[in-house]
Amino acid sequence: MTHIFYCPHADDETLTMGVGILQCLERGEQVYLVLMTDGSACGSIHFLNGTAKCPIHNKFHDPIEEHYLDGMLDTQDHIAARRREFLSAASLLGVPSANCRVYGYKDGKLTEEQARQIAMRIEKDEDIPSPKTHHTTTSKYDDHNDHISCGNALAALHQEGIISTVPVYYVKRSKWKTIPDGGPVEKIAAEGKQKEILRKVCEDVYMNWDPEKGHYAVGYHSVPQSFDHLLKDFTNRVHK
Repeated sequence: MTHIFYCPHADDETLTMGVGILQCLERGEQVYLVLMTDGSACGSIHFLNGTAKCPIHNKFHDPIEEHYLDGMLDTQDHIAARRREFLSAASLLGVPSANCRVYGYKDGKLTEEQARQIAMRIEKDEDIPSPKTHHTTTSKYDDHNDHISCGNALAALHQEGIISTVPVYYVKRSKWKTIPDGGPVEKIAAEGKQKEILRKVCEDVYMNWDPEKGHYAVGYHSVPQSFDHLLKDFTNRVHK
């Protein structure tokens, strides 16, 4: 059985879908991760470059004085750092790089048609074992354009019969209390070593601050509350 997880942004695979991914892998099923956008709209670049005060370290960073591997980060450096975090997170979750597909659509501007085209491309990808039994993404009842586009694209493809099984939609942590519309919302909890894997992904990848080696904790600087919440509550929320 093959599961396709469409991740609008790097960190969605951990924060929003991590428990589901680990449970599929523990059952011995195939998992593929599809990163949809380039991460260019992530506001953490302002904290990292010192143009805004960093809420994590409570100071204005100086990439030169702190010996950042890449110096002052430009947009491409920031995109590359986001992509490295995604691929490292995938590896720690147990998804090899060969099972990752990375696309570079503009962060914040992903259209439903672009998401649809990617899903159809995945359906035809002969390197991915068929049938692609489960297509999974973020909730179409979200408040972020990229999440909505992914959700709507899969919903339309299922309605048209292009995707045979009902897609599964994961609810991001900040929307747990505000998405009853697509219910019923089901809680799935990490168990045993799944919790330790998720903790390791958070701490060793997205919260890893070692700028001299190119580890900028981009994800944590972007949504620190979501990572802190995951480390206290190793669960996901899903609906169909």
